[in-house]
Amino acid sequence: MGLDHYGAYCSVEGGAPTRIVDTTVIPVERLGQPYVNSPGDALFKAWQPAPVTSLQRSVSCAPPSVIVERNSAVPGQPTARWDNDLPEPFLMARWGSSSSVTFEGLWEDVTKEPPFKGRGLYQSVNGGLPVRIVDSTEAVPGQPGAVFSWPRGFPRKADDAVAVMAMYTGGAGAVGVYQWVPSNGLTRVIDEASTELGSAISAINFFFEGFPVFGSQSGSNAMLNDWAWIVFSAWLVGPDGQPGTSDDEVNVYLAKPKLPGDFDLDGDVDVTDAAFVQGCFSGSGNPPSPGCEPADLDGDNDVDVADYLILQSNYTGTRC
Repeated sequence: MGLDHYGAYCSVEGGAPTRIVDTTVIPVERLGQPYVNSPGDALFKAWQPAPVTSLQRSVSCAPPSVIVERNSAVPGQPTARWDNDLPEPFLMARWGSSSSVTFEGLWEDVTKEPPFKGRGLYQSVNGGLPVRIVDSTEAVPGQPGAVFSWPRGFPRKADDAVAVMAMYTGGAGAVGVYQWVPSNGLTRVIDEASTELGSAISAINFFFEGFPVFGSQSGSNAMLNDWAWIVFSAWLVGPDGQPGTSDDEVNVYLAKPKLPGDFDLDGDVDVTDAAFVQGCFSGSGNPPSPGCEPADLDGDNDVDVADYLILQSNYTGTRC
């Protein structure tokens, strides 16, 4: 009687397929749908004999390496473990020499009474250990006293940024759009309590309908482009006080969150911004001169090498 086998394969420019992995190589019960980016990195979920489930990454058709397993530690939650199963991952586009994987995960902390179930969004860069972007224990930017209840979304990578849509409780409104940058953490773009759109907001969502975000690596259906601009849709409360709900009443917006180091607010981090930091350099332990406070990017009351490294990590060059 024959055995059923599962495998993942790649083909470069229509050439003969190359095996990445199959059930004759590792004991895999099932493989999830591979996610592939333009340089040819593949990411897939592997169901192995219980209780092991893993997310694995292959670079340029090479044998895969494990990014995270179900029984591995949860970033930012040292006493928690992944709950039941790992989710399907998202494979991000490559920026420069990095290839990042962003995934949503459920976890449980049985040391709490009663056991606490949480969820979060995580990122691994170049196959490294995942780091936490946001989870359901964190405070909500711009909403004092509120906590995230369901941080999720459809993240896209650009300048090492991730766009996040998250639900929260304990604040005004219930949903917000946020930007996460490794050097700056999570910042609010807009939420349902915001007034920037000229009217009260009844609902917010990412915008999916094939809208090409200018400058995006992935073209249509993108919520974040290479410049870290975010497209979102919102329904507003009308003059009659009734919330908009239909497709005809949806509005689409383009948000341009400030990048750390963009001191002249022109949408990039370039030589002009680097010159500002250089001119404000005070050295470790020396407070910045008047007018140079924005150059203290790490908030430690000086402008030193650490601040320059933050600017360097966000450097984009001049954008036309």
